Amino acid sequence: GGDPMGVKNIAYSGLVHGYRAVASLFMDVPQAPEKHACFPVSVEAVEDLAPRLRRIAVAGPGLRTYRPSGPDEYFGLVIPPRGCALVLPRAKGLNIRAELDAIDEADRPELRWYTVRRHDAERGRLTFDVVTHGESGPGSAWALHAQRGDKVGIRTMTSTWRRKAGGQLLVADPTSAPAMRGILEACTGEELAATHVRITAPSPDLLEPGYDSFRSELASYEEHFVPEGAEAAAVADALRRGGKLAVAYAWLCGEASLAKETRKVVVKDWGVPRTDVLFSGYYRRR
Repeated sequence: GGDPMGVKNIAYSGLVHGYRAVASLFMDVPQAPEKHACFPVSVEAVEDLAPRLRRIAVAGPGLRTYRPSGPDEYFGLVIPPRGCALVLPRAKGLNIRAELDAIDEADRPELRWYTVRRHDAERGRLTFDVVTHGESGPGSAWALHAQRGDKVGIRTMTSTWRRKAGGQLLVADPTSAPAMRGILEACTGEELAATHVRITAPSPDLLEPGYDSFRSELASYEEHFVPEGAEAAAVADALRRGGKLAVAYAWLCGEASLAKETRKVVVKDWGVPRTDVLFSGYYRRR
């Protein structure tokens, strides 16, 4: 999670707003919720999992009725301008930017996308992880300074992973690793035994400790620690060298080029139908 597409160099972000609507035209994704909501929460706890990975827990009454639709559920974090009170947009549909633009510029919050890591409805608590990259973007800057009691908003969205019969390929980088971990935790032992995982990052410093804990239960597992900017080529080349995998479904998420290049392998080289491939650019490196 982090900042929007368009921030120079390595800007970590969540799903691009409106992506879910476009994806549903070309891919088999879970049914979108009929309604979305936006409600206030307060920071309850902050924990550093790794040198560049911060876990944040927020709590509020709205989280007691909130129900994630899948293991890779994503949501919008509504961040007020520093020193300003929180003003929430009115949740209407998928045009979230229009909701924000309706707020006076002086009070207009930032919106950044993150994946639900844990949700406890009884406690009204939600936990998510943020890959930090200094003060260069609102999401990272907020996470670095987040303290107990800080007010932010949750703008609900949906999930994208679809449970399919047969093998599956999961490809992730640090921004999508929390979602992939959620998927693996939701899989049965039989499903894990038919799952192939490929994870890439510049360093383990950007990943949750124990990110490889499912290694022994999987059909195959590979990690590629390569310099920033080389992740897409490293994973796509490795997939080609390894030969076609017996998969009925692929979930390919992370930096835009990683999603794009691995999709080429799965669809063009392996012949997996496009409707059985979920690919999403969580952010774009420039």
